[in-house]
Amino acid sequence: MCGQGDREQIHGWTGKHSIEDLKSLAESKGYNAFAISPKNESYNFAAMKSFDPNFTEEQCKPPEGYACDIFIYKMPKVELW
Repeated sequence: MCGQGDREQIHGWTGKHSIEDLKSLAESKGYNAFAISPKNESYNFAAMKSFDPNFTEEQCKPPEGYACDIFIYKMPKVELW
């Protein structure tokens, strides 16, 4: 997912934010995903991402040379009248 859909990087996030904080931040800024690699010192940032609203985990490209976790925000369905 490196470079795909990136909108913002939050460097040193582990000392400042929880995963729940990142979820709230993504929702408030209109992002629908973020990727983290908390055990990888060279990837010490949260990559905040924005994709098509129908984006799924299956569409993710696997990382090369490192492991990461991606969190995808599933927007609630809105009932129309």
